[in-house]
Amino acid sequence: MVGSSFAAVTLAAGSSTRPLHLDDAEDMADLISAYSLRLIGSVGRPLANIANQLRAPGFDPDLDSWAVHDEAGRLIGYSTTSKQGSGDRFNLDLVAETREAANWLLSKAMTRSEQLGREQGHAEITVGLGLLRADQTLLEVITEHGMTQSTTFQRLRIDHNDPVTAPTLPAGVAQSAGKEVSRAAHQIMVETFEGQDGATPLPYDEWVASREKRTTFDWSLLTVLELDGLAVAALECGDDFLASDNCGYVARIGVLPEARGRGLARYLLQNAFAIDAAAGRAGTILHVDSANPTPALGLYLGVGMRSILVIDVWSRVVSTG
Repeated sequence: MVGSSFAAVTLAAGSSTRPLHLDDAEDMADLISAYSLRLIGSVGRPLANIANQLRAPGFDPDLDSWAVHDEAGRLIGYSTTSKQGSGDRFNLDLVAETREAANWLLSKAMTRSEQLGREQGHAEITVGLGLLRADQTLLEVITEHGMTQSTTFQRLRIDHNDPVTAPTLPAGVAQSAGKEVSRAAHQIMVETFEGQDGATPLPYDEWVASREKRTTFDWSLLTVLELDGLAVAALECGDDFLASDNCGYVARIGVLPEARGRGLARYLLQNAFAIDAAAGRAGTILHVDSANPTPALGLYLGVGMRSILVIDVWSRVVSTG
């Protein structure tokens, strides 16, 4: 565990700072796109995802975000902190053009995370940040702040160049969708991801509120499978990559341990592919944690998905005392 004090950091002369506003989403998207193009040759995060981040329940832009502008008023960096799931983990989001801005923004986000953890009664918290491997400047900054690599996420994609045949529902399995299955789906996700650091969903009411705030989510995109009358598998999809990539998005897929080995995850995944292809989407995208204790990555690769982006997650345990 690393101590909880953060040294004061200064910015270059002429820089100005303020919290982020909802109408900053387009400037943030431009900054992220330029950053991603420079490092990996592809456009970054969809605009809708950025706007959803700024309006998420429990996130207070006035207190939980910071923006740095240069002398001309151009956004050159930002950071945010938000609680991940129901535990003591906080997610940081940081993009910056300069080392000085990155250092200042990280210090602000870590200090605020420590404060939030203390207010919520945690003796210590874990702060985590996703990093493109090509960003050597930010890598130097975060390691100087005591962060170490904890896991790796991959973004996977499958292209739908030809019609996709819908899979056959496994024998004895019933399928339903919509908000009426939300409580069952939430419980499946809680049990599926139990023990996976930072993956446990928010409490049910907060989870529902977070979905209803998202412009990229609709309850029709939530599916549950039942076996012998019991809900055992769930799939949450979204339109996160519709505007940017014309792709569907599999946000979460979960199968209870006692129902694994029956092909339910494969069915849900291939059914999502068929729905996306029928809707004219170019492909389907999902993210997978390489530290996932289930053979999820093998399943995804086995149905034809391929890795298109690797994001390392760096973290640090901070005492709030």
